[in-house]
Amino acid sequence: MNRYQGAFWKNPIEAIVTIVVILLAVGCINVFSASQVAAEDMFGNSKHYLYRYAMFAVGGLVVMWALSFVNYRFWLKKPDFWAAFTVLLLGLVIYKGAVVKGAQRWIEIAGGVSFQPSEAAKIVVIFICAAAMGRRIDLRKKANLFSASFIWALIMGVLVYIQPDLGTAAIIVGLSLGLHFICGLPKQQYLLLFGGVPLLAVLLATRAAYRAERLQAWLDPWSYADRTGYQAVQSMLAIGSGGWSGVGPGQGSSKFHYLPEAHTDFSFAVFCQEWGFIGAALVIILFMALSYMLWRAAGNVPDGAGYVIVTGANVLLTGQAVANIAMVCGLLPVIGVPLPFISYGGTSLLINMAMLGIALNAARQGRERREVPKSGVEPRPHLRLVKG
Repeated sequence: MNRYQGAFWKNPIEAIVTIVVILLAVGCINVFSASQVAAEDMFGNSKHYLYRYAMFAVGGLVVMWALSFVNYRFWLKKPDFWAAFTVLLLGLVIYKGAVVKGAQRWIEIAGGVSFQPSEAAKIVVIFICAAAMGRRIDLRKKANLFSASFIWALIMGVLVYIQPDLGTAAIIVGLSLGLHFICGLPKQQYLLLFGGVPLLAVLLATRAAYRAERLQAWLDPWSYADRTGYQAVQSMLAIGSGGWSGVGPGQGSSKFHYLPEAHTDFSFAVFCQEWGFIGAALVIILFMALSYMLWRAAGNVPDGAGYVIVTGANVLLTGQAVANIAMVCGLLPVIGVPLPFISYGGTSLLINMAMLGIALNAARQGRERREVPKSGVEPRPHLRLVKG
């Protein structure tokens, strides 16, 4: 009997696609509302960012659909090539990247179109982890933190940190660490993970004067309300003013130059102001449902590499969602992490959709394998990870 019978969806794949479409619809509405003032001032067209977001959303759906039919093992054949190529792009950004608001993170292509290699680095980290750890999982072996996959992630993280972009660098390295942790490590490496990583994070966060002040502003934003803590204070004021049901769609005042980055990093604050606690709770529930369905899908993939692919997509999306919502609410320092599907950002949206498409392919192969077993052979139950 189908375990999804009687539920909202027939299987996790259908659920994931439906939830993503709903999140894109919410993002479309919120990007228009949060960006219309800035778009009018900069381009003379209040719908400028709405049109671009819609274009990337449609393109992302096409990419997700197309990649869901490409065997996920294709991306794992030459992991070192993908890693080296990404490192080359990140180096090119440092050498000749476009500088926007003091950060050198983009490569300009043509016609005002730019590409952010640090976003692509996130998906490449999942590829190299899947290629390295997939076989070890199948053989019931533990992962190894001192591996080429983590070294590649560390190199990418350092190059992104130089741009400077500590938030994305933390995501790249943290994604690799998270996948190693989930797949199981020797006990000694767990001690290194929980002891060394927090210490390194504190050292990097306090190395630059502006980062140290940002950390102080996180602990006491109101004392820095006119300087480093301005974004955090304005974000919390926007969220608090929304109350239970919000001030109404399009009626939020924070986007009128009170809240910087209102349509990107702090778009969720605008959403909370206009839709209130109820709207915010619904968005959080959607992300929780997406994470749960990806977790269910990961349990049915055909091999260890597929497990890392689907789990990596889950960690990437859920981790960024948690980090952004926590940042906007003042629970984390301002680290410049967008909210998947809700924040404006073309490269980020396309990368997220591409990763989901690859994960859907792994999930589909696992589902087909269960439904159409080979003659006389039961489908192999999904691997069980080695206990640490």
